[in-house]
Amino acid sequence: TGDARSDAGFDVTLVPLTATAAHAVPAAGLLLQHSPFRIGRAQDAREVNLDSNDLVLADEKPYHVSRNHCAIEIRADGVFVHDRGSYLGTIVNGTHVGGKHRKGSVPLAVGENEVIAGSSHSPFQFRVTVTSRS
Repeated sequence: TGDARSDAGFDVTLVPLTATAAHAVPAAGLLLQHSPFRIGRAQDAREVNLDSNDLVLADEKPYHVSRNHCAIEIRADGVFVHDRGSYLGTIVNGTHVGGKHRKGSVPLAVGENEVIAGSSHSPFQFRVTVTSRS
């Protein structure tokens, strides 16, 4: 993991779009400080925590979010959402990535993007704003 702000010419801010997402991310947004920025579900009392997530989402059964769900990667060539092998996948600007334990990546546009952890019915919906610093 590196300092995203010095590694690449992009600032990335995560903003909640739903009340449930607002329990995990401040309404004003969260400026990502490093890359990759890992997102996943909080484990329940019976699960062993072997996950390293930067943003932990308190999901309830039936789960929308996998323990290792997705990551936002800030690189010199752009900003990407990478599904980390989640069960339901991640929806990025209407494009389904990953799911059924497959992995995949999709680039984010400079400007506003919509990222949903899980299906289109997931309460974990975010706006991801990418700003070029160059």
